[in-house]
Amino acid sequence: MKKGCLWAVGIFFLLAIIGKCAGSSDESTSSDIDSVAVDQVDKVSAEEEARIASEKAKEDSLNAVKITELKKYFTEEKDEFSDKKWVEPQTRPRYTNQNGYCMYFAVEGGKATNPRFLIQYEADDWLFIQYMIFNIDGENITFTPTKMETDCGNGGRIWEWCDEYAADLEPLIKKIAYANTVKIKMVGRQYHNVKTMSSKQIQYFKYSYEYYKALGGRFN
Repeated sequence: MKKGCLWAVGIFFLLAIIGKCAGSSDESTSSDIDSVAVDQVDKVSAEEEARIASEKAKEDSLNAVKITELKKYFTEEKDEFSDKKWVEPQTRPRYTNQNGYCMYFAVEGGKATNPRFLIQYEADDWLFIQYMIFNIDGENITFTPTKMETDCGNGGRIWEWCDEYAADLEPLIKKIAYANTVKIKMVGRQYHNVKTMSSKQIQYFKYSYEYYKALGGRFN
């Protein structure tokens, strides 16, 4: 009877030792798997960071080429009361009493900012412009200025213009920039007048849009 008890106790302890060893082995295997998973995540993370860095370097290189290519089409005017300078296309009207259309912007801290959308109308008679319809390659887009300014000269000529902050106007500006033909219907209180942008004016919209983006400019 005593021998039977001793055998039972021995078998119990043997099974306990085997179970402990098996558990230890399972824990080791689980730890090894976790370590491999972490290594794989770190590897993917490093590869993704390298890919992003490579794409940014490529974009910076392309932007540098674009900036060099486009700079000659613009004039720069330093703001004497700040570090800001205004970058204007050569097609911008020199005076308010001239017909003209352009996009221009500021550069501050080496980065483009404050995009502007300028429309000027000059004629014999007032329109008191309320809104404009742009026909861009057959597609009509309505634009309502925030504010129209007006003035007149001694010779009976009048002029109306708007100079808009263009952060929300990227879709319109981009369509003009890559258009073939652009007509603008200036709609006033009682009358309207239709102007056609020249191919040079359209081309300079493209220059302005691309130069602004190359210099780090962003729209909303």
